[in-house]
Amino acid sequence: MVNPYTYIEHNKNKIDYVLYKRRGYYIGSGPIESGNKTVVQKRCKQVGMRWNEPTAQDLVTLKAKEESGIWGASVRDFIMAA
Repeated sequence: MVNPYTYIEHNKNKIDYVLYKRRGYYIGSGPIESGNKTVVQKRCKQVGMRWNEPTAQDLVTLKAKEESGIWGASVRDFIMAA
């Protein structure tokens, strides 16, 4: 397990929140937590649902593509690869 203090110390050069905010990036956990609620909990925690890790990951990946608006492009890529 990575020690968070060690991780931050070794990655200080990659943590520039002023620049990230200026570029319009989200820097808080709110959007991530909201995404988790939308993508994972809404789909995987319905009544009677049973999942193992690999199948849940597949489902969450597809749901994330739908929620992010890239579902159509993903389907086209899949069809073109077939």
